[in-house]
Amino acid sequence: MQKKIRLLLLQEIIWIVIALVISSWVVLPLYLKLNYVFIIENFLLVFYAIMLVRLVLFFRNVPWLKPTWVRFVLFIINLNLFIFITRKEQNFISIYDSFAIDDLGKPKMSLSLGQIEKLYHYFYLEINLTVVACLVLIFLFCGRLIHSYWSLTKTRLYVDVK
Repeated sequence: MQKKIRLLLLQEIIWIVIALVISSWVVLPLYLKLNYVFIIENFLLVFYAIMLVRLVLFFRNVPWLKPTWVRFVLFIINLNLFIFITRKEQNFISIYDSFAIDDLGKPKMSLSLGQIEKLYHYFYLEINLTVVACLVLIFLFCGRLIHSYWSLTKTRLYVDVK
């Protein structure tokens, strides 16, 4: 039993480290050239997207998803996050439309117009992919939560009838 708990803990730590590394790697190009204003939001969105990939793909293997109350709380939180992330996306799009580098942050070095344009395109591509991934994965995760609840209820009804 002790060995199983250690393995589950190690698995959680490995997934968190993987998500941290990928999130850092994605945000790094903007951070190196700018005092990036949205570094925390962007980092957390990428981190959450990676963790949602895990929750959707390995739903049955995540031990802390077993209790029904945890699933319910996560369902409610994800519904609210869906709305919050959608609003953040609107904010990011308005910043992209303004095309002012100061909206993203002060440059750490002097940048040419071509470099600024590349940064903006990277920001646009990265933030849109991350937000769309988060929204789709939230939708899929909520679907998995509903399916698991429905399956459990259906099983209980079937057992009660016999």
